[in-house]
Amino acid sequence: MVTDDILYHRYLGGDEDSLSALMERHGDKLTLYLDGCLHDLHESEDLMIEAFAYLIAKQPRIRDGGFRAYLYRSARHMALRLLSGKRAQLCFSLDALTEEPEARELVEEAMASPIGTPGLAALAAGKKRCTIIISDHTRPVPSRDILPPMLAQLRQGNPEIRVTLLVATGFHRLTTTAELEAKLGKEIAGSEKIVVHDAFDPESNVQIGVLPSGAPLVIDRTAVDTDLLIAEGFIEPHFFAGFSGGRKSILPGVCDKTTVLGNHCGAFIASPYARTGILEGNPLHRDMVAAAEMAKLAYIVNVVIDEEKKTVAAFAGDFRKAHEAGVAFLRQYCEVQAVPGDIVVTSNGGAPLDQNIYQSVKGLTAAEASAKEGAVLIMCAELADGTGGEGFY
Repeated sequence: MVTDDILYHRYLGGDEDSLSALMERHGDKLTLYLDGCLHDLHESEDLMIEAFAYLIAKQPRIRDGGFRAYLYRSARHMALRLLSGKRAQLCFSLDALTEEPEARELVEEAMASPIGTPGLAALAAGKKRCTIIISDHTRPVPSRDILPPMLAQLRQGNPEIRVTLLVATGFHRLTTTAELEAKLGKEIAGSEKIVVHDAFDPESNVQIGVLPSGAPLVIDRTAVDTDLLIAEGFIEPHFFAGFSGGRKSILPGVCDKTTVLGNHCGAFIASPYARTGILEGNPLHRDMVAAAEMAKLAYIVNVVIDEEKKTVAAFAGDFRKAHEAGVAFLRQYCEVQAVPGDIVVTSNGGAPLDQNIYQSVKGLTAAEASAKEGAVLIMCAELADGTGGEGFY
């Protein structure tokens, strides 16, 4: 069968029949995909035609293997704009985005058009060493979707570059070998150089500056002794940092305990701006951004996941701009009007997010926001890893 990309290139060369073949191949599936978002078949059919019309008008140069991802992403953005105009964003569930395109394609599409930076291959050119900060065992980041395209682009730009994966454990316990294999897959876990950050080992960390708050910025030497520092991660609402992702790969991700405690202090967390979904004026966020700047974080790939922890959107490029784009995307799905209750049942989203009390307590902030005065809050959590956060007591 002739591939989508061949048909699209034929169309760019003037073959109208190839465009018709693409519409026949994808039209019905794209319409059903959009109907899952819009819940209106006629509007979905119209929007499907608009998505193809956009291709006809723009005729973008799409890299090999990226046609379907580009088509679905364009259609999804059109649907979002339509829903926004109707003031009906809450009708659009993240679940509706999981079927098409595949997660790896979303990451590759984002990396093909990075926000605010050159591509990763260009950044790798001339560099001897690269450190990729990756998430640890407490985060459901789909590293198997993200890391292969990152590694491929790095080595495309520089086949000789020496890559180290630095596990951002923050203030958590060290990630085990078994947990790394489960997260990364045996191939990457067994073939790439991996360093697990230890916030409690002074010898493995070094001070590189002072944060706006006055706290020392002490980070892992592996993040310092490199020519190119990049990171993967995911974006979700965070109960005092506003949103996860982006700059959090540095602080708290690869910082010494002194810096983490200075950032996660009572005075900062007590700020009215240190709340879920708030970045502007947030003192923790301010220091986190400064930490990423001082560490010279050059590029990120962050994803958004659904409740089944599947990748539904990806953002790549400058750690500020790509993160801002991801936050803007996510806000449409994670803000609702509170319905106060006398009894509120909550969780922290299941494994691995509820593996200990230290992580699970985050879910109580959502419950508190939906509770009447004197309400009962019930937290559901597995706590397979015990209490966690041993450094706090």
